[in-house]
Amino acid sequence: MKKIMMMMIAIGIMAIYVLSNGCQKGNTVTPANETPANTSTPTVPAGTPTNTFTYTATKTPTATNTPDIISYHFTTDLEGWVRDPRGQGFLDVTYNSDPAYSALGTTGSAQVICDFYSPLNIGLMSKNYSPTINLTGKTIKAYIYVPADLAALSPSYYADIEIHSLEGSYQFGGTIDLNTAGWNLIQWAPTGVGVDAVDTVSILVGRTNPNDWSGIIYIDEISIE
Repeated sequence: MKKIMMMMIAIGIMAIYVLSNGCQKGNTVTPANETPANTSTPTVPAGTPTNTFTYTATKTPTATNTPDIISYHFTTDLEGWVRDPRGQGFLDVTYNSDPAYSALGTTGSAQVICDFYSPLNIGLMSKNYSPTINLTGKTIKAYIYVPADLAALSPSYYADIEIHSLEGSYQFGGTIDLNTAGWNLIQWAPTGVGVDAVDTVSILVGRTNPNDWSGIIYIDEISIE
């Protein structure tokens, strides 16, 4: 009798175990957010074109919106105007603070030390612009102080305005004779190819044969308007 009871208990335990194991297999749940990991690494065959590219930017200077009026009063310095080495007749350009040699009598001016003799026939004072300026419809003006001994030379020295454009060309105009002592106005309205992209403006003084001359002139109140 005891053996029969032991056998029945063993059969019951085995039945419970089978039923429990079957329920677990039937109720297995995979989490909704679980994504199988991709452990493979794709290999791009040699020589396969890619989508990468190289862009090289080219900077081209262009004319900006030039203000209606650009003025240089030389109040405290030369405001970017310098001696231009293309003209050897000007030995140096320095700042003058004496209002006695100012076109308006109130501010400074550019003092130009000159030594003209053949073949040093011209002198230039220039200003460079980057980006370029548009001189279409504009007039360039400047005042030049001529000492009495320079004004007395015959034939007289002369002055003009010169521009250089991105087209690579030089133009000049507004030529005056420097035969009047004191302040002389020079002005010129450039036209033609390249005036919309100007990178250099110059004031030029030229020698006339056979007259050598050395001394100081002053340049003041340059404007573009």
